[in-house]
Amino acid sequence: SSGYGIYLSTTAYNNSVYSNKVNTSGFGGRGIYLSTTAYNNSVYSNTITTSGSVNGYGVELDSTAYSNSVYSNTITTSGDSGIGVYLISTAYNNSVYNNTITTSGGSAFGVELDSTPYSNSVYSNTIATSGNFGYGVALFTTAYDNSVYNNTITISGTLGYGVYIFDTAYKNSVYSNTITTNNTK
Repeated sequence: SSGYGIYLSTTAYNNSVYSNKVNTSGFGGRGIYLSTTAYNNSVYSNTITTSGSVNGYGVELDSTAYSNSVYSNTITTSGDSGIGVYLISTAYNNSVYNNTITTSGGSAFGVELDSTPYSNSVYSNTIATSGNFGYGVALFTTAYDNSVYNNTITISGTLGYGVYIFDTAYKNSVYSNTITTNNTK
């Protein structure tokens, strides 16, 4: 079953989530989850650890979450599929910065933007991924107008990408990142 450390939902706004130690495990665990038009929230200075068989997310912004800031967190995920910060389902105008993100497992994503996220900024993060498939920052399924810059990304494992832009993503800016890949095909 899914477990959420902290869950902000249904138009939650102007909240600050900070200085927490959040540990989740099991199927679909989320450390901090902002959903259903959550806006103007700040998530900072948290230590988040997720592990489990499938889909462990450190911080997830979902279902039109907008104008939120995720910064200065230490995020560690492991399991079959781990994502440090996940922006999905029309998440827009969010900032993800100054985080330290470590992911490992079958598929490991530092930051993933999927299902029409737009106008988000991902910058000044330190990201390390390892596993069969490692992605520092991934932009999928019509991700557009997003900026990815000044990140330090280290990828190790079987197959890895510092920044991965899927063929339906468009008008994104990727610049001034430092990317190192080790032991990848």
